[in-house]
Amino acid sequence: MDLNKHWQHIIASLPDGITITDTKGKVVFVSDIIIRIFGADSDKEILGTNLINWIHPEDRDKAAFYI
Repeated sequence: MDLNKHWQHIIASLPDGITITDTKGKVVFVSDIIIRIFGADSDKEILGTNLINWIHPEDRDKAAFYI
């Protein structure tokens, strides 16, 4: 089994959403659950954006501390 396929299967099986960013907060991966949570039509709408932009404005300062 291809390692990437293996991890994709594991991530798809999780009940939680998974988002991976680079060191600057740019989204490089989202699971299908995150696409639904964010209300996006596809991962293309989210990939390449800054994660902080998907967080409610009132919570951004707090979230930025943990990102």
